[in-house]
Amino acid sequence: MTKKKKTLVELLEEVVVPEDEQPYGIPENWEWSRLEGISNYIQRGKSPKYVESSNAIVVSQKCVQWSGFDISVARNIDEATLVKYAEERFLRKLDLLWNSTGTGTIGRVAIIEEEVIHPTVADSHVTVVRANQKLVFPKYLYYWLSSTFIQNKLENSYSGSTNQIELNLSDVKKEVIVLPPLEEQKRITNQIEVLFAKLDEAKQLIEEVKETFELRRAAILEKAFSGELTLEYRNVNQCIELVKPIASSKKFKSQIDQSITNTLYSLPENWKWVTLNNLIESMTYGSSAKTDDDSSGKAVLRMGNIQDGSLLNDNLKYLPLNHLDVKKFVLEENDILFNRTNSYELVGKSALVTQEFEGYSFASYLIRLSLIDKEILAPYVVTFINSKIGRKMLLSMVTQQVGQANINSQKLASLPIPLPPKNEIVEINKIIENLKAKERKAIESLNLDVDFANLKQSILSKAFKGELGTNDPTDESAIELLKSMLQEKL
Repeated sequence: MTKKKKTLVELLEEVVVPEDEQPYGIPENWEWSRLEGISNYIQRGKSPKYVESSNAIVVSQKCVQWSGFDISVARNIDEATLVKYAEERFLRKLDLLWNSTGTGTIGRVAIIEEEVIHPTVADSHVTVVRANQKLVFPKYLYYWLSSTFIQNKLENSYSGSTNQIELNLSDVKKEVIVLPPLEEQKRITNQIEVLFAKLDEAKQLIEEVKETFELRRAAILEKAFSGELTLEYRNVNQCIELVKPIASSKKFKSQIDQSITNTLYSLPENWKWVTLNNLIESMTYGSSAKTDDDSSGKAVLRMGNIQDGSLLNDNLKYLPLNHLDVKKFVLEENDILFNRTNSYELVGKSALVTQEFEGYSFASYLIRLSLIDKEILAPYVVTFINSKIGRKMLLSMVTQQVGQANINSQKLASLPIPLPPKNEIVEINKIIENLKAKERKAIESLNLDVDFANLKQSILSKAFKGELGTNDPTDESAIELLKSMLQEKL
């Protein structure tokens, strides 16, 4: 018995989103469609048989980055197995690749913008979406799938087992897309790219300004920790009081590389090199207890809360108030938090505990330092640790394992510190704080803390509502395009 052919109305019902399910209003000649209705092909890749070398390529999630499609990290597949692949499975120019599994990778999308030279397929963690180019402009579809409208929806539609989250293929096919006329899609895409290019240019200029600030700050700090910055101050002010370092414990053995100690620069009169150990009253590793999101508990600072030498009061985790670690790991004003384990680029970043964070707890990847005379010494020492000079010394003591860098408490305590008299430390702290205040003011006045990612998403949001001023009501409507394509299936 032959299968009854569907009518045009039935086909339209399958690909057009019913009015009561449409997310928001759109221009009259636009339409809401299902992704499968405007695609020639939607399919997850297959698990390949990898080989060390061949002319055939397998695209994995590593190739699909927000920065674009990167085929350089692809692997090779046994060419003998390609006979099992249908022709439609071979990737081609303007295919969209959608990462479909894994925390942190799921949802990323990229478009193949160059001709595919070698036989290339996707592995089972990547979904291939091939647009029907008579209905949808591929780059327009790429921007749609990249928008927060889609990405935020994905967070609530993951499925999977064994703790592996994934995009279900049937859900991908039923995903909605706002569909303007084809020529309008091209105008929208062009306008998006013009505006994005302007944002990228502005971002580059801001990065250059910030880099200028950083270079200026580094030069000033180099002078601060060599005594050059306060030369004039010393000429008119006598040494009032020297800091009295604590005698080293018999258990302490310096871990600093001899190449560093042999090249320590000369200091002014009444300054001297001491180890950080000579200034530490107490040093404690943080809590390894499991935290949660219940904000009625005690806030716990983690390594992500240290940014640019300051503490951030966001993305906090909490310990129940009755947990033993709440009383054991309590921060005081002018403590120092040191990040002992992180990537090589970020390990050792440190921040001063200000009054705002007094009473907070801290996690195990952080070390809390409480110094003698900490009201004076802590701001000075944390600035030195974060300076180019201090970081060079600390990184000479790093140990690395499985992509993680570590500086333990003994190595931290071995850090050489150029120690001025107390009154000169106060003067240096004042100069550095004034420098930071001027930088903050300049950044605010120049609006340098722009969230470019959110600006781009705002542009996409306007684009997909017809608010970029590109819509032409005389364009053939999207529903007529859909009808003409579906008519070919009858």
